[in-house]
Amino acid sequence: MSITYSYKIKALQTKPSTINSSGDTISNSIICCWWQRKGIDQDNYVGIYNGVTSLHAHDTSTSDFINFSDVTESNVISWIKQKLTNEQQTKIDKDIENQINTMYIKEDLSNLPWS
Repeated sequence: MSITYSYKIKALQTKPSTINSSGDTISNSIICCWWQRKGIDQDNYVGIYNGVTSLHAHDTSTSDFINFSDVTESNVISWIKQKLTNEQQTKIDKDIENQINTMYIKEDLSNLPWS
């Protein structure tokens, strides 16, 4: 079975200011993100895993810090992936695969009464 996986960021929480390990003040840093990992197989059956990841800028230098207004979804997804261990990632993907194999929910975004 071939499954295509993707991430989507659902929400972010910020902190007005943080002091990094160098003693510099970093403003408006992301401290928490709510995300979703979705898997879709070749027949459009879908499985979804929702997660929450805490982030902190304590070990981020001011030169590496990305201002909240400049952060992309791709940035946040890469931070989530860095936080997840291989074991956690495998467990998430197995959960998604199990949903696809047992729940038989098709992704059909056109199946709305007002469409």
